[in-house]
Amino acid sequence: MKKIVLLVFLSLLSFLKKKKKTQSRADSILNLIKKHPQKDTTKVNLLNEYFSLKLYENPDSTIIKYVEEALLISQKISYQAGIAFSLQRIGIAYQYLLNDQKKAIDYYHKSIAETARITDEKLKKKINNSNNGNIANIYLDMGDYKNSIATYQKIITTIKSEKTVFLAQVYGNIGISYNYLENYNKAIYYFKLSIEVAKQLKATTIEANSLSSLSNCLAKTGKIKEAVIALEKSLVLVETN
Repeated sequence: MKKIVLLVFLSLLSFLKKKKKTQSRADSILNLIKKHPQKDTTKVNLLNEYFSLKLYENPDSTIIKYVEEALLISQKISYQAGIAFSLQRIGIAYQYLLNDQKKAIDYYHKSIAETARITDEKLKKKINNSNNGNIANIYLDMGDYKNSIATYQKIITTIKSEKTVFLAQVYGNIGISYNYLENYNKAIYYFKLSIEVAKQLKATTIEANSLSSLSNCLAKTGKIKEAVIALEKSLVLVETN
């Protein structure tokens, strides 16, 4: 019991430290915004960064004004990356703060359209994958699993050769979508891909979650022995990390 209480206390302490650090950073950025009257790329980047940091601090819907200002400045000075990033963050505000998923998707698509005009291919891929990831997550939450799969697949075509945590997450989410569609064989296939990538990267939380989901699908297809093995592996990862 004492061990559990200590673990909870240490987790809370770690969370509070991270929150305090984020809050301190956000305060510093806000001070820089106030001291920077020029409407330029620096101001745009500061406004977008401030919004992103505030998302981790009990955010409220009023912080959308910072990205709306960033968008207006970006449009006025023809700062293409600023336009794309600002539209994306407005989409995030509608998705997570204003709970308007339709508007969120609209803004993500606007961001994708503006991203097409960016010449930096690496930056273009980063923004598009983030937008498509958010759109796919909305479809997944809404129960529109066919569209969530189709949108996640757009991401995979651009990062399949890269072994990243993002790829492991996308594979896992496709597995979840197929599980809800009761296409368990495909779900199993994608959960295994997620586990493979996560294991290579030592991303234990993702690996444990995908193993647990894999176990569920294996049980549904009558592969009880394999299901038990997958679940045991998941529990070991949870207990040792």
